[in-house]
Amino acid sequence: MEETYEYAIVAVSAFVKKENSVLLVKRGKEPGKNLWAFPGGRVRKGERLVEAVKRELYEETGVEAEPTGIIAVTEVITKTNNHASYHYVILTFAFKEETIHGDPKPGGDVAEAQWVPIQKAIEMPDVVYSVKRILESRRLPLINVITLE
Repeated sequence: MEETYEYAIVAVSAFVKKENSVLLVKRGKEPGKNLWAFPGGRVRKGERLVEAVKRELYEETGVEAEPTGIIAVTEVITKTNNHASYHYVILTFAFKEETIHGDPKPGGDVAEAQWVPIQKAIEMPDVVYSVKRILESRRLPLINVITLE
């Protein structure tokens, strides 16, 4: 039986750009199995957004970097038999290029992790739609993250 949730799930993704390439992962599990996307995943209870996106980036790619802020908020709702089975609210963070450390290698629920030229990623048929939209925009405003202690 497919897992369903009563409430939206908060998730994060990492837009990591190096020169004219972007770090993408090929999903190894549903949702989005075999599709290319930004590294990312769910925020754990009690985890700060910045901590979550850094953790997901490292777990899925072995790459470490420092985020600068949020560049996009995406909503993904999947349906089974006309009922919502997943409702994700995804906050996409940009990262400082000069802070990138490590070579990508797949980890966690990821089948592949690699640098992909941005134009090639836009043209690939198996890249998640929201990722293509973000890559096509390129001049998205930066939203700072304010953490209340």
